[in-house]
Amino acid sequence: ESYLNSAKASYDKGLVEDWVQWCSEDWASSLYHDRFPLLHASLRTLLATDEGAFDVADMLARGADEGKEDDTLNGLRKAAVGPGGTNLMPSTKKLIEANAVEFLRKNKGV
Repeated sequence: ESYLNSAKASYDKGLVEDWVQWCSEDWASSLYHDRFPLLHASLRTLLATDEGAFDVADMLARGADEGKEDDTLNGLRKAAVGPGGTNLMPSTKKLIEANAVEFLRKNKGV
């Protein structure tokens, strides 16, 4: 869902009336790009050393160590990240946004 612009949250808010149209909007252009795996890999590398991402991963690891079920862990992750990353540390959200914009800028004409 994180790659889909918080699709479920947007649907729950009544912002999605047509899924085909939703997935055809500008925000989705990177998903269809043949170099999207490069963006994904770049984000994983950047977030591996990011404090905000570490906090979320650490919280989920503690939950797993405590034996929490997958559904519970998924709920914890969604709450920690928030729709569109609203609950992430501002520096983490900015890092993700800047990297995505740079990817789109570099790959716009490709």
